Amino acid sequence: MALIRTFVACNLPVKLVEALRGYQLRLRDSLEGWRPGIRWTSPASFHMTLRFLGEIEEPLVAALGDALRRAAAGHRAFDYTLQAVGCFPTAQRARVIWAGAESEELGWLAASVEREVQQIGLPPEEKPFHPHVTLGRLKSPLNLSGALSKVPLYPPTTVKVEEVVIYRSLLSPDGAVYDALQCIPLVARATAEEES
Repeated sequence: MALIRTFVACNLPVKLVEALRGYQLRLRDSLEGWRPGIRWTSPASFHMTLRFLGEIEEPLVAALGDALRRAAAGHRAFDYTLQAVGCFPTAQRARVIWAGAESEELGWLAASVEREVQQIGLPPEEKPFHPHVTLGRLKSPLNLSGALSKVPLYPPTTVKVEEVVIYRSLLSPDGAVYDALQCIPLVARATAEEES
């Protein structure tokens, strides 16, 4: 049976992708001497992952769509602000460079997705949820704490979340290519009358 490498994510608006690309280029230029050791994420691949699922059997994708519709039904569309830059596991031993957000709503949405994917038999996520967009990956750990502090961050940008997306990830020598399989809308944003 065919296996599909999948994850669940939120898309980013074009203006934010452009801002992230500008920051990525400034950071890349500041790390000129280390460039061979860093694989920079293509702007076309920028996204906010809610849950990485790995390889799942193809028939499970339909069940995953149903699970995400149940998760999405409990959430109104919302905003969050992308405002921080950091590294996994730490800036002193960087393997991944990211731009991140602090958002209760993203955390609640990710928790709903987690509950529903477990209901269809997928194993629980072992890592805590940390909302971020991956900007680059390092072949070996580097201390980037000083380098990150020298590159000004783009202005904090507000992002609207109105849907969740199931993506297929196709691995290639040039990096992963993402293909949207299903887009599931959140409940519409509350009107002013509903909020009063």
